[in-house]
This record gives sequence, C-alpha cells and structure tokens, in this order.
Amino acid sequence: MKIIGNVLHATAKNTVVVPTTTKVDVHSRVYNYKGKEIGKVIDVFGSVKKPYLLIAPKKGIRVTELIGKEIYCK
Repeated sequence: MKIIGNVLHATAKNTVVVPTTTKVDVHSRVYNYKGKEIGKVIDVFGSVKKPYLLIAPKKGIRVTELIGKEIYCK
C-alpha cells in the first residue's frame, strides 16, 4: 500500500478532504494503516500540482475519527 495523504477535515456532507501529491483515480478504494477499507474517492479537485481528494467513508466509519489519520491506497 502507498500513502496518499492525511485527512485534513470533515465536510457537512459526511465526507473527508485529503490533500495529496499522489495520482489517485475517482472510485479508488482507500484504507487505514491496518489495511482495513475505510471508503472510496468520490472526487478529485483543486490545482493539478496540489490536488485534493474527497472521500466518502464506508457505512459505520465515523468521519471525525479519520481527521489527521494517514490514508492509503493499493
């Protein structure tokens, strides 16, 4: 697994924002450091040099617990 970034903050629509420098496709699944799937990328936005990922967590995952945590992809 490769690290894609740390969760920056949660949004009002129960998603989280992650700044990244790694190329990640929309609909890619994302994982925590233990390899447990925590959600998927639903949007990529921002500049080409400093993109942000919008991640929708899986059911049962609290977005407030993800803030500051490292996010990974395979």
